Amino acid sequence: MPVLVHAFPTSRVACASRTRDSFCGKMSACNNLTQYGIRYSLTSQHTMDPEGDAFRADLAAFAASAGW
Repeated sequence: MPVLVHAFPTSRVACASRTRDSFCGKMSACNNLTQYGIRYSLTSQHTMDPEGDAFRADLAAFAASAGW
């Protein structure tokens, strides 16, 4: 199954709270996938708004490469 790793942008307010930010979470998730030998693709920006044009372009490219 093809895997696309995406992370939402985190606001400065969220970073100041007790929540973990998605920037670090994405690196951690990719590290785990690598350790288990699971191949994955990344978005063109480390964090991105899923409503944005850049994410839509990345998603379309991913879908095409996955044969969807």
